[in-house]
Amino acid sequence: TGCGGLALLAAHVFMRSLAVTPALARAWWSALPRKLSGKVERYTAAFITPYLVSEEIDRVRQDEAYAAGGGGPASPSSPSTPPATPSPSPAPAPAPAAPTGGSVADEAAATHGGSSHLAQAAARIAAAQAKAAAAAAAAAAIPRNGLSVRASRSTREVTAKYTYDDVSMELSIRLAPCHPLRNAEVESGRRMGVQEGQWRKWLLQLSLFVSSRNGSIMDALNTWRSNVDARFVDVEECSVCYNVIHAQNLSLPKPRCRICKKRFHSACLWKWFSTSAVATCPLCRAQF
Repeated sequence: TGCGGLALLAAHVFMRSLAVTPALARAWWSALPRKLSGKVERYTAAFITPYLVSEEIDRVRQDEAYAAGGGGPASPSSPSTPPATPSPSPAPAPAPAAPTGGSVADEAAATHGGSSHLAQAAARIAAAQAKAAAAAAAAAAIPRNGLSVRASRSTREVTAKYTYDDVSMELSIRLAPCHPLRNAEVESGRRMGVQEGQWRKWLLQLSLFVSSRNGSIMDALNTWRSNVDARFVDVEECSVCYNVIHAQNLSLPKPRCRICKKRFHSACLWKWFSTSAVATCPLCRAQF
């Protein structure tokens, strides 16, 4: 009760914010004044990071044990909560501007004054978004290949090895001393059967998944593996973000240009149309 109880509640809400929405918490922390951000970083490293790192390591080991038992990757789950402390949920973040399930045509008309070209292009994107369930089913149908993961509490490191036929790749993810305020470091390991340019692209994709999404390290690794799996079974990548699976909504590239025949994620196209104010293909500039 009193000031002590309020301080304890504030600390718990802060801890839950770091655990459940690390990307949002990281953005908030990076915008703080330097002196205050230093204090928050020291407090996090001393009292919160050890618990969150332990949660990450436990989740990796749980997922690997589940996969070893023949169940495949465990479904994403939020970090567990200490039983003795109540868990108030952090305030929900405002919804992003990009469309995820609403009417793209309405958004385009409202943004660009009902331009006919934009409205037609947005209608085609909306039709592609209507097939989101089929795209999700197609993503789920992509064969899952070997991904073995090891984790160490002492080094705050997760090591992953991916294998597909004669292809082998190893990488490591090292959590920061003030995790998750600072991004985890993705480091390259041994690889066989992968060209340098493609390997660097995959490392960059994993870094993006780890830093930009509100989820666990295991969630990021499973998303990255799905992206690599899709590449090996010749699923076409988006020609805007160069990912097969979208980093935010996990969709596959569906809308296709009628001229150059390249496919794009609906969200990537919407962002391109919004920033350029024209409904043209990002590659060949043909009317979309």
